[in-house]
Amino acid sequence: MSWFWHKSNRQQNTAHSIATVANNSTTGDVIINISTVKDVAKARIDEYEQEKKYNKSCYYTSQWAIIVLTGITPLLLIVPLPNIYPAISSAVASITAGLASTFKFREKYDLNKNALTCINIEVANFNCGTGNYTSNIGDENAEKNNNTLMHNIDLIDINRRHSWSGLISAVNIDNLANSNVADITPSAENKVNL
Repeated sequence: MSWFWHKSNRQQNTAHSIATVANNSTTGDVIINISTVKDVAKARIDEYEQEKKYNKSCYYTSQWAIIVLTGITPLLLIVPLPNIYPAISSAVASITAGLASTFKFREKYDLNKNALTCINIEVANFNCGTGNYTSNIGDENAEKNNNTLMHNIDLIDINRRHSWSGLISAVNIDNLANSNVADITPSAENKVNL
């Protein structure tokens, strides 16, 4: 129970810090302050980095437990021990495999890693004045660059959250894959239905 409270409390604290940093955006005002925009970007980077590390450690721990417990089970059958030990070993391995596939630690790790990479690229483009960000000095360009960076960070976050919600069920993943294929090639409907 404490793990769930800790995770939800961490997400609320991160969301609160982002809302506090970007409080002008809630009123519809334009964010002109560059440090505010960079603070929002840093808060998102910190959030994604924490989630990435957490999911990576959960994934490796669960894979390690599955491999070790599955490997120990046949050895426990050979050794003259009560039958409860091989049963416990295989049961814990099965439960661990089920939890790992349910919580999808690997997929969440990949989503956070990709979002982190995208935000770092946006911040680098912002700092260098390349891509969508003009390097001309002036209040109008600075305002445009800040708004573009905030918009792109929000899009990255929305895409990450949308992708995460797609991981909840395999049906949603199939629907997303089919819609992406249909967007790319007009004759994809015939290939998908086969």
